[in-house]
Parts: sequence; C-alpha cells; structure tokens
Amino acid sequence: SIQGADVLKRYNIKADIIYIDAAHEYKQVLQDIEAYWDILNDGGVMFGDDCNNGWPGVQKAVEEFAKSKNLKLTVHGEGLWEIYKCLKN
Repeated sequence: SIQGADVLKRYNIKADIIYIDAAHEYKQVLQDIEAYWDILNDGGVMFGDDCNNGWPGVQKAVEEFAKSKNLKLTVHGEGLWEIYKCLKN
C-alpha cells in the first residue's frame, strides 16, 4: 500500500475519503496512515477497522497518530475508526 501512496503522490492525486485496511501490525499501520495522510484533502476523512483489542497494533498506531496530530479519533462498535483532517486556516 505504500507503493500505492507513492504513485498517487507522484501524480498529485488527492482524495476526500481514504480507507486504511492492509497490514495489522503497528509499524505498517502507522506507515500507511502517515503515507496516505498527505494525500487526504483538508476536510476529508480517513477511516479503517480493527481498532480494538483483537488488533493491538492497529489500535496503538491509530491512537498514536491521532494524538500526535491533536485530532479527534472516533471509534464505533467493534473497531471502525475515523479521523477528520481539519481544514487549514
């Protein structure tokens, strides 16, 4: 999925919605979130699943990323998560 992000960046393609659901280990999940965050338009939403105790790597990566960017993380039901990219002032 990192290669996919690189291709999108190369062609300056941006998105309003990005779904993260490839790897489930902490390092790989965090890399995916960081790589695709740059592609997400301001005001867009990034979301994924497995943000629960069954997948501690996913949960840790998502929570740490949201905290590092001072973003509100919302987790629904069995681990569906979402983070909105705030509009720049």
